[in-house]
Amino acid sequence: MSRQAEFYRALDILCHRASAGDKHAEAVLDDLVTLAKNVSYALQAGDEAHAAELLTDATARAMLRSALDSG
Repeated sequence: MSRQAEFYRALDILCHRASAGDKHAEAVLDDLVTLAKNVSYALQAGDEAHAAELLTDATARAMLRSALDSG
């Protein structure tokens, strides 16, 4: 499965859990929206380095979280 397909699958699961009242899923979605806004603002300001830094940090945290959850 491609990374994009994995992302959309995880996002779908997250949305379903949040819709069912899972507070943790709601918080993760809020964080994701905040990240998307911050990346968008950085790109609009022409600060591609900051946008890349935000995405790299988010990717690293997601990979660590995934490793901890599966371990």
